[in-house]
Amino acid sequence: MLDGWEWMGRCRGRDGSSVLDARYAEHDASVAIDPLDVLEGSLPTGALALVLEWGQLHQDELAANWERARRKDPLEEIDPLP
Repeated sequence: MLDGWEWMGRCRGRDGSSVLDARYAEHDASVAIDPLDVLEGSLPTGALALVLEWGQLHQDELAANWERARRKDPLEEIDPLP
């Protein structure tokens, strides 16, 4: 976790689509993993840019972890932004 950030993945809807919940200070946003898209909520512009950049860099890893989570397998750690 980065300073001031909280991250959580969750399942949304019957289709089992993956959603990343990002919280920064008092701001919250739910972001679909594939394709990367803000579904609800909002973050400050700079914070949203970081979330989307990180998601873009790690989209394959996020998808793989999502499949692991659905099978109840251990998740792999995903690196932060460089």
